[in-house]
Order: sequence, then structure tokens, then C-alpha cells
Amino acid sequence: MAYSLPLVNVRIEYRSRGSASHVTYSVPMGKHYVPQQYLRAFANDSARKLIWVFDKQTGRWSNAAIAKVAQSPHYFSQEVEDRLTNLVENPGNDALSALRRGEVPTATQGGDLLSYIAVMMTRVPRKRMHARGIVPAVVDSVIARTKAEIQSLRVADTEARVVELLAEVDRIETTYRKEAQSILRDEIEDPFPTEKVFHGIHTMSWRIVEVPPSSRLVTSDNPAFFFSAYGIGSPESELTFPVSPTLALMGSRQGLAGEVLQVRARRQLAKEINRRMIVGATRLVFATSPHSWIKTVSSRDQSPRWTPKSGHQWTPENRPPPAS
Repeated sequence: MAYSLPLVNVRIEYRSRGSASHVTYSVPMGKHYVPQQYLRAFANDSARKLIWVFDKQTGRWSNAAIAKVAQSPHYFSQEVEDRLTNLVENPGNDALSALRRGEVPTATQGGDLLSYIAVMMTRVPRKRMHARGIVPAVVDSVIARTKAEIQSLRVADTEARVVELLAEVDRIETTYRKEAQSILRDEIEDPFPTEKVFHGIHTMSWRIVEVPPSSRLVTSDNPAFFFSAYGIGSPESELTFPVSPTLALMGSRQGLAGEVLQVRARRQLAKEINRRMIVGATRLVFATSPHSWIKTVSSRDQSPRWTPKSGHQWTPENRPPPAS
């Protein structure tokens, strides 16, 4: 079954060159970088309070309270937490609940859901780690550009001044490197996506993937997985987002922008979704049961697979039969 999501009138907040541009939205969220309501879909008890957690760092399993996992004190300020609550989670939770009930999302729900996924990409620890990791390269670029500009001033009667300025740059470089992380902290910790990311998510083609009954999907502390080498805007881009142990969303650029298809996955695709979640996790993998293969996949440290032929998953025979 195919239908389209709207590319206009989507409610969300995004960042543009460090400034926020809003259009309204309303779920108290605490300090969880992965929302509790999302994790409850993977709970292992009827009360939806417990979840199996595999820690890749220690190699151990724990049956933990959802209220105590995927969270960190002061991870968000109260102001940011309120904005996430009002702009993202309420409408996103409604859309996710509809999907899990087997309903086709309305146009509004579809937009809300894609906005939820966009924010999920940028609110998690992996995004912060990546951003902090590129700060040294940014500093190198700034220093090199500054020195080049100073060098361009070099003529016979300015030689002494150029040497003096270059020495001053060398003197402050160490301090600048130390302070760069602090200077860029707000940008690094902002959980809202840029307009480019937001647009990239909303212009993908999407598949609602139902996995075989024998397969069970897992999720992680980085549930909106994409291949960093391709990002989300290239022809090869793919994004994987588990919705429940039996359902996932997969975005790509193999179809029309905003197109949505409902498909039934082969077992191999279910395994690949799980592999992406496990390998893409920063530290924590969440599941309904402590499957031994999760630890095995994690210990192999395999890279999630991508091939230009991955589009074969979306052939007509994988779609559910029309309703009789």
C-alpha cells in the first residue's frame, strides 16, 4: 500500500546557523536522551516498566527500569527539555502509537513522525561525541586560515608586524584549543536538527517494514541509524528506525520524496536492521529478551552492511497482498 507524506505544514523547530525558528507544539520527558515512551514499546513486562539492556562496554545484560536507562543528570536544561516536550514528543508519540496499532498515519501524524526521527538523530550521545570529535579539525582550519590571512599582508614594510602577529597567533593557539569545546558547547548540545537535516528526513522515501514473526527487532541509544559516510542527503543514503519489536521505518532515496510503502521484510532484512542497531549503538542496546546473538554481533564489531543493491528489499513481492 502506498501513500504520500506532506512536505509542507509540518510542525517542528529547527536550527539555522545557531538560531532557532519555531512553529508550535506538547510530554514531560525528564533527562532521557532516548525517550521513555519510545523504549516502552520494547519493554519485557506487561506494565511496560522494564527492559533488557545490553551494555557494549561491559558486555553485560541487565533487566532495568526504563525510568533509569538512557538518561543522564542535566543532559538537557529545563528550557530545552520543555521545548522537546512541547515540540516533538507528544505528536511523535501519537504517530508512533498509531503505527503500532497497525493504522496508516494521517498526513499530520506522518509529518510529526518524521520530525520526531529527525530530532532523535541529533539528541543522542553519539551526535555529541561526533560534534566534539570534529572540534580539533575546526580549530585547525580557523588557525590555518588566520595565519594565511596574516601572511597575505606580508610586504617589505610590514614584515616585522606580520612576524609579530604570527607569534601572537601561536601564543593564543593553545588557549583557544582548550576553550573551543566550551565556546561551542551550546551548539554541540542543541538537540534540534538543522534545517538541512530536517529537510533531508522529510524528502526521503519511506517503508513501513513488518518483520517475520520469528524475528524480533532491538533498538539502541542511537535508534535513528544512518551511514555517516553517506549522510541523509545522498542517493545512497539510508535511515533505519525501529518502531517496535515487529515494526521498523526505513528511509532512502530510492523512491519519490514523501512516498510511503508498507512492506513485509525477509528474515535477512530483519537481521540487518538489528545489526545496524547493535553496531551503531554508542553503548546500550535495548531488547525484549537477552538474546545471546546480540552479544555475539557486538563482539564482532561488524560494520552495518550497505550495498547499492539494497533496493531489492523493496520489490513488489515484499509488499503485503491487497485487502480482499
